[in-house]
Amino acid sequence: MYNSLIKHNTRLGDILLADPRALTVMARFGIKMGVGDNTIAEVCDRLHIDTLMLVTLLNTFIHEDYYPDPYLGLISVESVIDYLRKTNAYYLHFMLPTIERHFELLLARSADKAGNLTLMRQYFDSAKRLLTDRIKHDDEVWFPAVLANKGCRIDPDDVEDRVSDLMSMFIIHLKGDYDQQLGYAVVLALAGLRDDLHQNNRIRERILSPLSTANK
Repeated sequence: MYNSLIKHNTRLGDILLADPRALTVMARFGIKMGVGDNTIAEVCDRLHIDTLMLVTLLNTFIHEDYYPDPYLGLISVESVIDYLRKTNAYYLHFMLPTIERHFELLLARSADKAGNLTLMRQYFDSAKRLLTDRIKHDDEVWFPAVLANKGCRIDPDDVEDRVSDLMSMFIIHLKGDYDQQLGYAVVLALAGLRDDLHQNNRIRERILSPLSTANK
């Protein structure tokens, strides 16, 4: 993890080498690998990205104890929502389908199809429905309300907890004759989803939610 507070003159490569999970943030801004020794400000200037916005998102994404309140008045609501829309699209079109593909292969190559592996797949399906319902609420209720300056409180959900629970089921309770490598693949994909949800929940709660309240 990148331990220092990120600033405009921080080299982007240093951040990504220390915490590769931040590559997902870069992707949502259209920043590709091959950043050289450029600072955040230099990359943002070249790609016409709001430097303060990227610095604030990165600090919130990486640092558990970072609260960006002093800067919220300088951040565009539209840019935060655009980032979160791209995050939701990443879940729908990449992370969830990847987990499903691994799961399907695991079930197909396992002798214990009727055992607890099937129950775990059903549990994943329930977590997926919860996440897709959240994304639908974002698109149809929360984001439009914030953009219309009406304000809208977000209710917490347990998507992140359900993904963590499913990982625990695999690691602690998985039984039967199954493909070990595919089992690892499912757990690692679930870990990626859990971590991204956890870090982006901070962005939802510490950036967009206060902006929503301020615009009410």
